[in-house]
Amino acid sequence: MAIAIREADVERDAAALASFLATQLADHGGTARYDWLYRRNPFGKARAWVAWNEADGQMVGVAAAFPRPIVVDGRPVAGWNLGDFAVDPRHRALGPAIRLQRALLDDVTRGGALAYDHPSASMLAVYRWMKVEPAGHVVRYAKPLLLDGRLAGGVLGRLVSTPATALVRLADALGRPRTTASAEAMGGRFGAAAEDLARRVGASCRVAALRSAAYLNWRYLDTPRGAHEVMAVIGSNDACEGFSVVRREGRHAVLRDLVAEPDSPAVHALLRGVATELRRAGVQTLSAPALETSPLVPVLRRWGFHPREATPFVVVTGSENPLRDVVGSGRHWLLTDGDRDV
Repeated sequence: MAIAIREADVERDAAALASFLATQLADHGGTARYDWLYRRNPFGKARAWVAWNEADGQMVGVAAAFPRPIVVDGRPVAGWNLGDFAVDPRHRALGPAIRLQRALLDDVTRGGALAYDHPSASMLAVYRWMKVEPAGHVVRYAKPLLLDGRLAGGVLGRLVSTPATALVRLADALGRPRTTASAEAMGGRFGAAAEDLARRVGASCRVAALRSAAYLNWRYLDTPRGAHEVMAVIGSNDACEGFSVVRREGRHAVLRDLVAEPDSPAVHALLRGVATELRRAGVQTLSAPALETSPLVPVLRRWGFHPREATPFVVVTGSENPLRDVVGSGRHWLLTDGDRDV
């Protein structure tokens, strides 16, 4: 069976791409997500490569790249966030998958650009066949907020969970760093103050994805999957000293972004404010994915977050890219859950 590969046109092929992805990816989100992600990214339109069966013209695979400039040692570089990789189950041999991903990577990493990915286990096998190893690992750190007495059941459950939850609350109130900074729900949209803060915090690492105000609004407030919850610490002269972005998933929540100096009063105010608001809403656990080498990890551990599963993080550049050694090491990156594909 002959499989051909070509770059798609995200406008002309929109219906076919959205339809194929909707059948292959359980959380794809249909045409609304396609329009938002492939067409309305403020950094530009997505690019996609397709594989099809030459015998019947049927699409059998898609690989996509979403534009995301990366700042490396203070200089912006063209970057791509990889995602929406899908191959029809009847064609899931490594051969077609490798050819599809190689076609995408050979193109998007030309001219000094770089690409990054958070691959699944099966996708990591594709990268390893291509001689690409993880630059690091993202660890999910989890913190209990409320202990559910239903696990023990009835009166016993209430007797166990109520004091235990009280102890968790007390630890946050007394055992964590004290600060006079205050985190409040952000009214309105991200603006220049948040963009300036993101630039300053990103400069503390050698490699950071660009967080413009337009991108933050698109990424967290305009998503068709529902707006995220944003808290901010505002200092003197209306300067933004930190902001956090949370998405609730039932009785669980994920800290998608946390932008503040790693051990500043603002970061502690945000963690306290997020925990307090989520408890009021009845959320049981809060997860904070972070690179294992992130300077935020000691802060998360201090706040009662514990490591859970780890997933790989991959960076791909052209073989002659002079930035290869810098961007190829996860310890140089500022990376949060919000930098993943969507």
